[in-house]
Amino acid sequence: MHSDPTLPVPRGRSDGALPALLDAIAGWVSRHRLASDVSLVGFLAVLTSWDAVHRGSWAVLAFQAALWLPLIFRRNAPVAAFVLVGLVAALQWAVGVPPVGGDIAVLVVLYTVAAHRGRPVGVAAALAVQVGVVVAVARFAGAGWPRFLLLLTIVLWAAALLGITQQARRSHLAALVDRAARLERAAEGQTALATAAERTRIAREMHDIVAHSLSVMVALADGAALTQQPEQARAAMAQVARTGRDALADTRRVLGILRTDPDPADRAPLPGLDSLEALLITVRATGLRTSLLVTGTVFALPAAAQTAVYRIVQEGLTNIVKHADQADRATVTLTYRHPQIGIDVTDNGVHRWTAPRTRPAPDAHGLLGITERAALFGGTARAGWGTNGGWRITAALQLTGAAEPPTGRANGDAAHRPAPDLGDGR
Repeated sequence: MHSDPTLPVPRGRSDGALPALLDAIAGWVSRHRLASDVSLVGFLAVLTSWDAVHRGSWAVLAFQAALWLPLIFRRNAPVAAFVLVGLVAALQWAVGVPPVGGDIAVLVVLYTVAAHRGRPVGVAAALAVQVGVVVAVARFAGAGWPRFLLLLTIVLWAAALLGITQQARRSHLAALVDRAARLERAAEGQTALATAAERTRIAREMHDIVAHSLSVMVALADGAALTQQPEQARAAMAQVARTGRDALADTRRVLGILRTDPDPADRAPLPGLDSLEALLITVRATGLRTSLLVTGTVFALPAAAQTAVYRIVQEGLTNIVKHADQADRATVTLTYRHPQIGIDVTDNGVHRWTAPRTRPAPDAHGLLGITERAALFGGTARAGWGTNGGWRITAALQLTGAAEPPTGRANGDAAHRPAPDLGDGR
């Protein structure tokens, strides 16, 4: 049997109208506490005083008013309201006025005290009301007192337990809100730390890109300006253009991390060991003859470690181009000793620092970046004069958990890839 889709679908009663109405009422009560309490007291007073007004009992009406009025400030001063209502009820017993509808106020303030002051105060208030119930039943109940005593005892302890439960629920909700706030603050702190770390990483990447590229471009431009051969000048300026374009591409890639909607075309991988040859070609174009020496048994490096090795080599060669005078040769050595890889960048020039140094100068941000990159992998870095003259930068990366090298090649084997001789130095 198929239903006709054109027929109206009957709506059930669970459409959310009643919960929405209750939420609206609760919201109004929480925003207008005094007005809501006055309205409640007025409604209960009228409801319970109708019979006394009809009979013209002014004493009952006076006790009704005295019992209900303290409830106006019951939430601001629950204990005071409870004491006042209790005193009025005791006076009612003393003068011999039988229980009236206003005595329900005793249950209301009992619930309020338990809900706002917690279990100990709530239990103490319930015991006090229990004493009053026993005294009132003994005086006014007559022969049916056991039944009235049991009924009133159940009602008063139900009110007390309801208030205690409400207080526990409110405390639990407050604890959950506080825990959520603390977790949010902790998450914000973690986000701030991650943001700071990311900014530091981006700044380090930008320094490596800009410092290396500008150093190569300046060296090429100087060489083009000094040469008397147009072909060499054109070749140097063409290399300047290529280096500039590569630097712009790297800059866009690094800064693209900051975009909220990165273009998939900009998600180029970070440079690794396979990019070293292109780096050496760029440096050789400045006239600095550069060679790469690989020793030890090669093993696989994680992508992050490959980027760190590339940046260390890049910074070392940049320092040579920027600061080395009379340097015509540079050597890059990668030494594999599982799980460690060593990087050594040397030259045969005279650096412009007047005194030998064993640590970077305070403004040597590139050398500081090398130290930071090595430290990320539990390694060390050092810069100073080489044993054969020139400047030497060494670093070692500890690659815990790196894959073991294949056994077909013994440690100590070397692969030497010299640079082509491009003539005399810079």
